[in-house]
Amino acid sequence: QRIRKTFLCRRFGEILVISSLQYCLGQQWILPILRTLDRPLHHYSILENIERLLRLALPNHLI
Repeated sequence: QRIRKTFLCRRFGEILVISSLQYCLGQQWILPILRTLDRPLHHYSILENIERLLRLALPNHLI
């Protein structure tokens, strides 16, 4: 059996693209949400904590 170099190169390229996309989504979408936490979570009300968790749920689900 032979190793198809074009197949391997294509899959390696896909891995690089997906990895960089995940990194960019984390930098542009998740970190700004985390930076808005200006005090510890126990200082927020329950509704504020739920809001923050829901705002983080979508990007974490996609990534």
